[in-house]
Amino acid sequence: MRPKEFTAGRKWKSTVSGAEITASLAAVIGQSLQKRGLTEHDSDDIALEVMQEVRRTYGGQNLYFPQEQGQSISERDAEIYKRYTNGELSVQEIALEYGISLQWAYHIVRTVRVKQQQEQEEEKQAQREKEHTRWKRENWSSE
Repeated sequence: MRPKEFTAGRKWKSTVSGAEITASLAAVIGQSLQKRGLTEHDSDDIALEVMQEVRRTYGGQNLYFPQEQGQSISERDAEIYKRYTNGELSVQEIALEYGISLQWAYHIVRTVRVKQQQEQEEEKQAQREKEHTRWKRENWSSE
């Protein structure tokens, strides 16, 4: 469930402020408590208390909440890179469509590009070694 604060008038998830995230988390907690039978007043009070405790405990730290993955990360990253290199999506569109931050979208593109370049270089090196072995075999056996 994504609170409306993350989508209403917002293009990118990374533009949501810390105060808005705190308010959204409190709203999510309150809604969950109401679903379990608490009154709106009680659930809001508990949600605010929880958020105050979270703020005291983790205030000033960067927190990361990993998303649930329907497909493996490497498959998703390969798909993102392919769509980026084909010109299908910009980095900003990738971030929006896949629900990741702009910085993470750039990281994925860069990481997959480097990985593919390394794999291509390894293939070239293996081919060079194979050709060298063949050359040695053909040239040494003719003597």
